[in-house]
Formats: sequence, C-alpha cells, structure tokens
Amino acid sequence: RSGESYVGLFGCLTESARVTNLTLSGSISGQSSVGGIAGKNLGLIRNVANKAAVKGNSSVGGITSANYGTVEFVSNSGSITATNGGSVGGIASSNGDGNKTGIIKYAENTGAVIGWGNLGGIAGVNNSKGTIENAVNQGSVTSNVDDSTGFGGISGINKGTIKDVVNEGDVKIYKEGTMGGNSVGGISGNNIDKGTIENAVNKGAILGGVAVGGIVGENSGSIRNTENSGNIIGVISAAGGIVGRNANGKGSVIEAFNSGDVSGNGYIGGIVGNNKGGLIEAAANEGNISADQQLAGGIAGYNTNGGKIVNASNKGIITSGNSKGDSFAGGICGFNSGGSIANSYNTGDVTADGNYVGGVCGANANALVDGVYNTGAVEGADNVGGVAGYDGNDEELDYASIKNAYNTGSVSGNKNIGGILGLGEYGSVANVYNLGKVSGSADVDAIMGASDTEAVSAVRNAYFLTDSGYQKYGEGTVYATTAEFKQAFADGLGEEDKKVWQTDQKQTAPYLKPFLQEISGDVGRLEAAAGSDFKAALLAKLQELGINVDPDKILGLDGLAAGEYDLGELLYSTQDGYALQLTGTLVVKSGTQPEPKPEAPATDDKYTATLTSLQKKVVQAWEQSLVNDRDWHIEENRRIQLDNNSVKIEPVLFDEVNLQDEETPAE
Repeated sequence: RSGESYVGLFGCLTESARVTNLTLSGSISGQSSVGGIAGKNLGLIRNVANKAAVKGNSSVGGITSANYGTVEFVSNSGSITATNGGSVGGIASSNGDGNKTGIIKYAENTGAVIGWGNLGGIAGVNNSKGTIENAVNQGSVTSNVDDSTGFGGISGINKGTIKDVVNEGDVKIYKEGTMGGNSVGGISGNNIDKGTIENAVNKGAILGGVAVGGIVGENSGSIRNTENSGNIIGVISAAGGIVGRNANGKGSVIEAFNSGDVSGNGYIGGIVGNNKGGLIEAAANEGNISADQQLAGGIAGYNTNGGKIVNASNKGIITSGNSKGDSFAGGICGFNSGGSIANSYNTGDVTADGNYVGGVCGANANALVDGVYNTGAVEGADNVGGVAGYDGNDEELDYASIKNAYNTGSVSGNKNIGGILGLGEYGSVANVYNLGKVSGSADVDAIMGASDTEAVSAVRNAYFLTDSGYQKYGEGTVYATTAEFKQAFADGLGEEDKKVWQTDQKQTAPYLKPFLQEISGDVGRLEAAAGSDFKAALLAKLQELGINVDPDKILGLDGLAAGEYDLGELLYSTQDGYALQLTGTLVVKSGTQPEPKPEAPATDDKYTATLTSLQKKVVQAWEQSLVNDRDWHIEENRRIQLDNNSVKIEPVLFDEVNLQDEETPAE
C-alpha cells in the first residue's frame, strides 16, 4: 500500500485493542505513518517481534508509527527506511505527544534505521508525555542527507523521559565531502527543555557535523548518571563525550563518565564540547580529546555564559592543533570565559601547537577557578601555565580569579611560561604553589610568566620549589623543610580558605580537602614483628571497625624499625585518598629476619649442579634371605652432574661399606 497512510499489519489499534504473542516477517510499505504491526497504536502491543522490512515516505516505525498506548517486551530486526524525512524509529516513529501518554519499555532494536529528519534506534521522537525505559538498540542509525537534524541511538529528539537504556549501534549523519548533520547523540540527538535522560549508556561510534555527543548532541534538559565508551567525531564543531552542546543556560549533566575518544574541528570536550551556561557536576573523563583547530578540554572545550564545572576530573590526553594561532587547550577546560571551575583536577598531559595552554584551563577570562590542581605535563607555544595559560579580568572585578590551586606537572613552551599562570592581565592569584619544572625561551617564571603591574601585586600567598627549599613569590624567603613551608602557607590563608586546605599532614605539601574522604576511628594497640606486613595488619584491624580503604592510598608504613609509633603521626595519604583521623599505636617488635635463599651458581646463563653419594643397591647372593633393607650391601656410588644442559653419570671409587650390624656370614 505504498500510496496510503496508516499502513501496517493493522492500520490503527484503538484503546481497547490488544496484540500479543506475535511474530511478523515479510515486508511492509506505505506512504506515511507506517509500522510493522500498526500504523498507529492507542492500545497494547506486547510480546511481539517484527522481522519484516518496513518502508515509507515518512513517519516509519518497526512496531508502530505513532504510539499513544503501551508497547512492551517487543523487538525489531527488520530494516526501517524513510525516503522523505519525518520521524523514523526502530520501534516507533513517535512516542506520545503533549496530551497523550506513550510508553515503550523492554524493547530491543537490531534493525538498521535509515532516513532523514528525526531518527532513533527506538523512537524518532519521544514527546513530553512519552516514556522510554529498559530499551536497547544495536542497529545502526544512518543518514546521508547533509542537513539532517536530531539523530540518536535511542531517540532523535527527546522531550519526555528516557531511562535505563543502552545504545550499541553506530549513529552517523555524514556524507563524504559534505558538512554533516546537526544534533547527533548516542542516546538522543536533542534533549529539549524538560526532557530527562537517566541511567543511560552508549557504546556506539557517533559521527556528525555540529553538536555531537556520546549521550546527547544538543541539550537544554537534564542528564544524570550516564556513561559513554564510544568514539565521538564532530566534523564541524561542538563534540563531547557526553554532550556536544549544553545550550540556553538550561542544560545539566550530572554524574557522567566518558572513556571514548573525542575529536573534531573545535569546541571539543571529554564531557561537553560547548557548555553555554549549563551545569557539569560530578563528571570524569578518561578518553583522549583532540581538536584540529582550537578549544579542547578534558571536561569542556568552552565554558561560557555562567557555565559551571564542579567536582570534575580528567585523566585523558588533551591535544589541540592550529600552530599558526591560538589553541586554547586545558586539562579541564579549553577556554573558561565568564564561567567557573571548582573542585576539579587534571592528571592527563596537555599538548598544543598554538597559544593559551594550561593544566586546568587554556585561558581564564572574567571567570573563576577555585580549588583545582594539575599533575599532568603541559606544553604549548606562548602563554602556557600549570593551571592557566592566560588569566584576565576587567579592572572593576574584585576577586581572586585563580585561587586555592597547585601544580606539580612540568610546564614548557616559548614565551610567557609559568608554573601557575602563563600570562596575567588584571588577573589575581591567591593561595597557590608550584612544584613542577618550568622551562621556556622568554618570560619564564615559577609562578607567573608575564603580567602587568596590577597582576604582580595581586599575587598573594604563592610559593614555588627551589633547590634549597620552598620560596615565597615576590620575596627571597626560603623555607628549607616541608613543615616550615606548610606553616607559612597556612599562615597566609584567610579563614574561609583554611577550610579548603589540609596543612597538618607533615609528610607532604598541602592537599585540597574537597578531594579527600575522611576516615576516622581508634585502631588501639597494634603489634607486629619487624619485617612483617604492617599494612595488612592495619587493614585487617580497620575492616574489624567497618572501615574499607584502598591500600595504595595508605602511606607511611615502609621501612619501620623496631619501636612504638603513634599512628596519627605516622600515617598519611595521597591527594585522591583520605583525610586520616585515625588514633592508635603501632608496636614493631624486633625479630630475626629470615636469611635469603642462596641463588644457584650461573655459568653462561646455564646452571651446574652435582649430586653426590647417589647409591645403587644391588642384592647379592648372600643377601637373598635378608629382609631388612639396611642390611643390603652397597655395591657402588654414582655422581650425576648437570652441566650446560648435559647429563653425566660417573662412578665414584670408595671402599666397600658393610652396613650389617652383625658379622657378615662367611662365604
């Protein structure tokens, strides 16, 4: 019925209709509103499988076209094709609308979805009263039409609720030699306003033009508890491991993890490519991030218009091209313009051919960076810093734009190279220290590479490591020990900033408290022999107290001699570990250490060994009646020698030995 609408095994299922326990094969084709089971559903479709190829001009779905009822425990394996746009989905072309509820749950699609318009592996459009839950898509979602908009592994556009879903299919809106389509995501191409996506996983490769994300391409809704492992490519701009673009100051991404590689021309981020006034919170990236031109960040390529990044971390490698100009590359954000970054850290290397490169952000303009650290190596051309490559604020802004931060990674470049800040213009830096090596050809400094007068005077409570100790920035004062440095650093903190720093752990430089988990308890008296595994004994005691910790993050128990130790003074942790509030005593008792076993002698990587007195016992005629083995006559000894993998058995001459207790009988 290729010229008709509402085409399927049934044209329309009303509210009281039920279709259950059915498998359909063959082919279905129509003009519009075409579905394998029904052109339109207002009733119940349950325990149904479609294997038929379904084709139409527009509005095509594997099970139904428009769904205003319930579709559950269904699967589609047939190819779904629309030749002239509209909404297209592996299960339904659209689900619900502004007035009617549509429910799709326990659904699976493995068929290819092909067309243009709004395409989804489950539904082309999930409207405001639509719900998709417990759904899996493994089919590819593809368009070769350049101007397509809104493609997703689960839904092309989402205005309703999507939860507990997985996409494993590739989503591609790109034709070789063209610019690619817009709003492309592993779960939804566009998550609009009140649309919510929760507990979603994408494993498929995602390719598009603008606004391309592992979970959502364009987001102005809510996204929570999501994960992406697929590789993401934005041919033009705005590609992210979770979201391509957080738009209109409404989009939020909370509890997100990305391990897929993200690449494209520009505005590339491990979590969000372009965070325009949105919120990114509790997010982590481990994928490699690469921008051909500029703006690459482990969390966001661009953070602007009041955008917020909170409690974020990056372990991926960040690279940015554009050797002829500005790269804007950072471990957390490429360019932080009018936004804020708080309680975030970077451990990945950041490398760029161009300017404005930083361990946390490439550039920070009229924005705030507070409570951050970097341990990755940072390398660029000009304006390179361990925290920020550039920091600039309007003169009338009265706040420290970079504060409570430190760097331990190496920083290198050409001009304006600093351990904390590369170039400062009306910026201010407070409560910072640098332990990393800094190198460059001009305007190189352990804290700030180059700045105007105002910026220099605005540096407060800053320190850097020298060969003789920790030197205070702007002074010649050097503190020879870590304890002295920490005390001076703590004395320079304001009352509020003291809440941010841990300075009472004597073994290390100051730590930032937001990254530490507090562990408290009384271990009591713990006794162990010298040379034993003290950590194992401590962990066993902590487990008795209901405290479980990562052994690698508990330090201070190596090389202890016999004696009595205060655990509160002895133990310390890593920056990503624990604020230890443990009390108790460790008693190390002296003891004899086991001697090491001698190694076998080596000759040209071969081993030589000798066995002596290998005795061969032969029963003599006079011994036939003897029962006791000890009474046997020893006829000969042999020596076995192993030398260079050869075996030699040689006789050993010796006097005959008589082992009889009594006199040997006469022959």
